[in-house]
This record gives sequence, structure tokens and C-alpha cells, in this order.
Amino acid sequence: MPHIQNGSVTVDETVVDGFANVVPAFLGVLRGNTGKMLVRL
Repeated sequence: MPHIQNGSVTVDETVVDGFANVVPAFLGVLRGNTGKMLVRL
């Protein structure tokens, strides 16, 4: 993980909050969201 720590590789993630946003987050993945989609409950 030294590449992430020194900034040469960035982590592409989207975080949404709440159970009510599960469906919009899933639809975002289907629309081509790159990286990780995380739903924080």
C-alpha cells in the first residue's frame, strides 16, 4: 500500500449515507460509477 500512502495512486470511492440511499447508490453503479460504492448505514 505504499503507492496509496505516497499519493501516486488514488482510491476512487463514493460514500452515501443512510438506508434510504441504497437504491440510488445501486442505480449509480449501473450508470457507470467507477470505483467503490459504499453505503454507510
